[in-house]
Amino acid sequence: MKTLRAASISKALSIVRFTGGLALATMLGLSVTGCGQGGLSVRDSGEFQGAAPELKTQWQTAVQAAKTNGYLVAYTTLQKLQTQTGLNPAQAKAVEELLGVVGTRMFNAANNGDPEATKAVKEVQAGTMRR
Repeated sequence: MKTLRAASISKALSIVRFTGGLALATMLGLSVTGCGQGGLSVRDSGEFQGAAPELKTQWQTAVQAAKTNGYLVAYTTLQKLQTQTGLNPAQAKAVEELLGVVGTRMFNAANNGDPEATKAVKEVQAGTMRR
């Protein structure tokens, strides 16, 4: 079972801290809860019901990816959503909370040897370095 080097973990966690994810991941909010060995359990509290179609589609893509541990798709889609100017405060909070949970689960899975999560962490790091 491989684990990421300490320096890689530190860089990865700085990504989550940058997005405000770690602080929000501990709260788990109204929209997102973690569950055992399975994926994320997301309760749609309606923040995106009346959203513009492109925002609603991005949110649904991120939620579906999060439910199936599609870490990279969920994380990058949520990062894109986070930069949208059309989000209301409740939508922005839902995006931040889910981003924090996905990031935390991705890093934990990578540390536990999940090859897809490890690949996702490396790609997220590479994307952050390019910015």
